[in-house]
Amino acid sequence: MDIFDTIEKSQHKTLIISLLVFLVLIVNLIEPLYLLRGGYYNEWLWIFSGCSQAVTGACVIVIVPSVCSEKKHSWIILLCLPLIALTIAWCLPIPISMITTKILWSKNFDEVTVVRIKKENEWKYSHSTEHVYYLYVTSKTVCDHPVYVTKETFERINENDTIIINVSDINRNISRVKKTHPSIQDIEKCENDRSSYIDENKSYLMIATVISKKSVDDNKQRKHSIIYYAKLRINDKMETSFIRVRGILKSDREEYESLSVGAPVMIKLTEGKTKTVDVLDWQPTPADIEKYKTPVRLIEKNR
Repeated sequence: MDIFDTIEKSQHKTLIISLLVFLVLIVNLIEPLYLLRGGYYNEWLWIFSGCSQAVTGACVIVIVPSVCSEKKHSWIILLCLPLIALTIAWCLPIPISMITTKILWSKNFDEVTVVRIKKENEWKYSHSTEHVYYLYVTSKTVCDHPVYVTKETFERINENDTIIINVSDINRNISRVKKTHPSIQDIEKCENDRSSYIDENKSYLMIATVISKKSVDDNKQRKHSIIYYAKLRINDKMETSFIRVRGILKSDREEYESLSVGAPVMIKLTEGKTKTVDVLDWQPTPADIEKYKTPVRLIEKNR
């Protein structure tokens, strides 16, 4: 208990406690920030997670009695405080982990893949050993990062099996198995929705839908002029910002007036570090609408 007396007698008690609280917050935020910025689960991350909880526990055991110093002379309270502190320490990472998980899976997509390799490994800690099971799949979105699975799922899957994985669109290095033995209908549905997980630095031709329109008086110019805009929805999963309507064979105003909410337009969607949308035709022909209602990769079109 000497450490409590030292803190109590210190002229910087408030500063010490504040620094310990700050340390607890920083330690518990490193893991979620790492995951949200593109990191992925591995052995070192699990070891760090355990160490961060140990640091949290140690700090909280010091903080709680120091804050409750006026009750510290009761030996019953002193016996209970470490238990209370440990409870707080173990509960603190839970909401952070839950919030991180909710953010990671707030946007996700399905992808058809083939199992290349399945592995089982042992992660050894100081006082325990954990068996982990994971797969490497032929995916262009999750790169070469493993897909962790339960033992039951691991035993149901063989190498070269076709499976459907669910990938976080916030961090594409994190994925989970959705279906182990998908039907032909499941595979076809997943392939038809492929525009939601377009490969990096690839361009696709597809059909989008007008969901709203607006005209703006541009008073920055000497002569007032009207600029026309439309907002589009892509595959019911993504909305664009307002895009300027520019007529090709007609004036901008005529092109704008000919558009109606719900009308199809033909676009090129390119996904690299950011998504870009270019409208190729504000009034595509019925043949183009039928041809590009399922997205077509631009390089495939040019072959």
